[in-house]
Amino acid sequence: MSDKKTILIADSGSTKTAWKLLKGNDEYELETPGINPYYQNSDEIRAALASNIQFIQIIAQKIEHIYFYGAGCSVPANNLLVQQALRPFFPDAQIEIAHDMLAAARALCGVNAGIACILGTGSNSCFFDGQNITHQIDNLGFWLGDEGSGGYLGKQLVINWFHKEMPTDLWQLFSETYQPNRDAMLDKVYKQPYPNRYLASFSIFLKNNIHHPWCIQQVAESFQLFFERYVARYPNSELVDVHFLGSVAYNYSEILSTTARSCGLRPGKLLGSAIEGLSLYHQQ
Repeated sequence: MSDKKTILIADSGSTKTAWKLLKGNDEYELETPGINPYYQNSDEIRAALASNIQFIQIIAQKIEHIYFYGAGCSVPANNLLVQQALRPFFPDAQIEIAHDMLAAARALCGVNAGIACILGTGSNSCFFDGQNITHQIDNLGFWLGDEGSGGYLGKQLVINWFHKEMPTDLWQLFSETYQPNRDAMLDKVYKQPYPNRYLASFSIFLKNNIHHPWCIQQVAESFQLFFERYVARYPNSELVDVHFLGSVAYNYSEILSTTARSCGLRPGKLLGSAIEGLSLYHQQ
């Protein structure tokens, strides 16, 4: 192990970034706020990292290779933006930027063929042949897509509350829990950064009341829409395992598996985070 390179791996979503440092036999983990080049420029990313004490401690390590997997890192311009944000901290390291979908595929499928799905603040999926992503149905992001995600669940929940399209007992409980204010909420959603993160925070209400049939139905319908609109459209989707990654998949794992099977799919591996699977992948 002593002759292995010192590697830093990052798995970044819109809400948080998980980092893991691999140095010989030692491993060190930390967490920073999410990084998304669609919402932040290089200076903003750099400033957020520079203010994190744990991240500053990692800079002192002689890191040779950085694998950064992030939401929004699917186009060259965004990848360059993230690389420019990291370069001042790691001037001598080789930095590779890739989409979080590739992180999910490598962490979940390893070197086997399968379908990898991300269900966290946002949602995404791909078909992985064991080496490369060969098929991916475009997800149109928070405003036009993200079915099955925390952002989608929270958005639908807020809409249902405002239109009183939910059972009276849940409507009252939601009112007491959040005391929603229309003007304040619209400001958060349309004028403030990270509307997806903000609305995703409401999805915890479903988890806290998942014993209620209406909450179960909302989650199941969201997953079914995700499967029908994306996963079922991949070639041979019913013949390979469908793996899941992310907090929403983890929190509603039983509903997720049941809904997947009802759609004729084979649920496979489930991980709350990609970082452990990525560690194994890159150590190999």
